[in-house]
Amino acid sequence: MNRPVIILILCLPLLISFSPAALAFEDLLLAQADTGVNGTEGNPGDDLLIEYSSDPERNEDEDIRVSTILPELSLYEALALSLEFNRSIGARELGIESAYAERRSSMSEFLPDLSAFYNYTRYDSSSVVSTPDFEFTMQGLVSTRWGLSFSYPIYNGGRRSALRRSSNASIRAAEFDLLVEQAYETLDVVQAFMNVLETGAALEAMGKSLEHLDEVSRTAQANFDAGLIPLNNLLAAQVARSQLAQSVNGMENNLELAKSALAILVTGDLTDRWNLLPVEFPETEIPYPIEILWDWALANRPSLKSLDANRDALSARIDSIRSSRIPGLSLNADYSGSGGDLSASDGTLSGTLTLYWDLYDFGSVDDRIAPLETQLELIDLQRDALETLILQQVEQAFLFVGTQLGNLEVGREALVQASEAARVARRRQEEGLGLMIEVLDAEATLAQTDLNYIQVLYDYYTGLAGLSRAVGMPTSDLIALIIAAKEAQ
Repeated sequence: MNRPVIILILCLPLLISFSPAALAFEDLLLAQADTGVNGTEGNPGDDLLIEYSSDPERNEDEDIRVSTILPELSLYEALALSLEFNRSIGARELGIESAYAERRSSMSEFLPDLSAFYNYTRYDSSSVVSTPDFEFTMQGLVSTRWGLSFSYPIYNGGRRSALRRSSNASIRAAEFDLLVEQAYETLDVVQAFMNVLETGAALEAMGKSLEHLDEVSRTAQANFDAGLIPLNNLLAAQVARSQLAQSVNGMENNLELAKSALAILVTGDLTDRWNLLPVEFPETEIPYPIEILWDWALANRPSLKSLDANRDALSARIDSIRSSRIPGLSLNADYSGSGGDLSASDGTLSGTLTLYWDLYDFGSVDDRIAPLETQLELIDLQRDALETLILQQVEQAFLFVGTQLGNLEVGREALVQASEAARVARRRQEEGLGLMIEVLDAEATLAQTDLNYIQVLYDYYTGLAGLSRAVGMPTSDLIALIIAAKEAQ
């Protein structure tokens, strides 16, 4: 049992009244003492939010409202959830299923075909047909005819294999498109996750600064009442405190917006909330030269692989069109007969082996191939441009991470210096040696330095995620490689 809970329970008889609200509050504290400070045994990191109403009428029905305990959520859990619920990723997955269905459809024309028929004809009455020259009588009759037909394309000039290669390449392209979408979604989630952590840390820092200014304002009021400082010093302290309080309110709104943005990306429900776990990324230099990162990017980026797969699909389609100029061979067999008995003695079996060859197509094949070859050239140009863009992205991300890492070191030193300057200014003012304006300036500098450090820290974290996307690997894999390389040095 935590010490604050014990103290509250011991002091409870002195604090409570006989109102329903007080009794409900006592029950809640006793329940916390039994289960743990957060209300759930074994989950000390969860947040328990309590709202109490001072309205006596409302307290009769609902004294204390306890919100749902916020579940913990790590960055990698957020990424897994976002990949599960994202609609764009779902659309890409449907694209993969469609590509498989297209392959099955394209291969169906090369399967054997077996068909059957049965004809039954019956005339129940006779009729007489008369002309000036003759007379013909049609008697009633019953006739049947039946048969089986089998066909199989033995060879089609390589069209079957070409279409299969084209379908397989289209499937690979759809799978790489899914990876591209996942990479974009991952980076968006990382940025949103870091934005929530950064805004929360900034709000916490601003809260501490507000506490300092509260103390400064109280001291200024006491000194003004004692006639030690002029009115303008008191007003300056109060104005600084009010301005910071307004900034805190704005930051609280920003935090809620950041949480909603993350919830939309993770589950699609902007009302979802979590207790985000801190991110543990190594704050160290990238232990690989940029040339290695370039090689990784050119080998791993799914956007490049998607272009290559689309090119393979187009090449295979061209081969399938050209196959019409190659002789083909097919087999056809028929077994048919007439009468009511389907026995072998009444049937006739026939077979045909057909060789077909399109000797001249009047340029139709070339006309069909021409636009596909143009698309091949376009893909080659797109790939060259994409390679250049990827190299630029890797370089920008690499330099950004290095810059932010250097800024982190500078920010730590600046934070220590600003903290010491604020402490000295407060001490001098308390001893009557400094001015109020010096204290306010030092507090403002400390607050801004703290916020700058928080921004640089999470910019560095986001930069690592951007670098991992640029080289075409998951963030966790890049972090693991960095840690392993540093440990091996």
